[in-house]
Amino acid sequence: MNTKETKKTQQSGVNYELPRSLKATLPILGITLLVIGFILNFNTTDKIRSIINKSLVINTKCRASFNQLESEPITLGYNLIDFSTTGNCDKKLSALKSVYVGFRGVSFTPLGLRLKSILQVENLGPIEMTLSLGLKEFEILASDQKISLANAVSLLDAPLKLSGKSIINAALFGKYSRLEGGDISIKIKNLKVKQQEIQSFIVPQINLQNNNINVKITKANTLKVNSISLGSPSDILEILAQGEVKNFNNPKNSQLKIEGKFNFKQEFNDKIPLLNLLLNGKNKKQGYYQFDLSGKAHSPKFNIK
Repeated sequence: MNTKETKKTQQSGVNYELPRSLKATLPILGITLLVIGFILNFNTTDKIRSIINKSLVINTKCRASFNQLESEPITLGYNLIDFSTTGNCDKKLSALKSVYVGFRGVSFTPLGLRLKSILQVENLGPIEMTLSLGLKEFEILASDQKISLANAVSLLDAPLKLSGKSIINAALFGKYSRLEGGDISIKIKNLKVKQQEIQSFIVPQINLQNNNINVKITKANTLKVNSISLGSPSDILEILAQGEVKNFNNPKNSQLKIEGKFNFKQEFNDKIPLLNLLLNGKNKKQGYYQFDLSGKAHSPKFNIK
């Protein structure tokens, strides 16, 4: 082959170049395949289960553990099942049946891993949340989680008989040693307070259509109640309130300071004749009776102004 033919052959050669978008995704694809290969070829379940169980030491008197861990290589996740407790633990912990944890990428605030978690709680169903885990801090996000109010009250062993459909949104953050802040909003549709006796006082059945609760957690272990809205002017009862709960994470020492107002229809007054005595000499301000709730959370004092 002469020189002219060689140049002609070189000129007719085709150079292939990868698109920029594909070039950018290749490193990510490589890392993902590496992680999948690691999970498929190495038995990491025992080590991971050991790490998780060590983190579940609630206190010296109560220990919790998952006795079985199943890996899901396709979703890059793990199912923790067969949850059990030993020692002097709160019976409510037994309602937790399993937890799914899956890798969802990198978190930038805080810098670390982003995980998806699904908690299977007895009678409450699945509760989904996103976890961002840094070296020293964490963030938890939960969006539009639907929970049966009746089942939640039963699980918490609360003295009230309530039912309704609640939707919860929450954003919590802090260090691993403590919760430092967050926002929680709860919407309750068709809230029904069943007839019951509370401290020798008969409460009739009450149906309230739209209800909203918004609270903020501060570093000082204070639960700031931004707003409580129960019922509406068209319902038999309407309550509007705000305030704070200090030391909310310690029920025995929690202190309430709630101020609000309420109004009701004659139908409600007919069901509770005692209201006439409680409201004797009290005057409405802009169509509402004023009240405050203060003292210890387990035995607060209710005062109508």
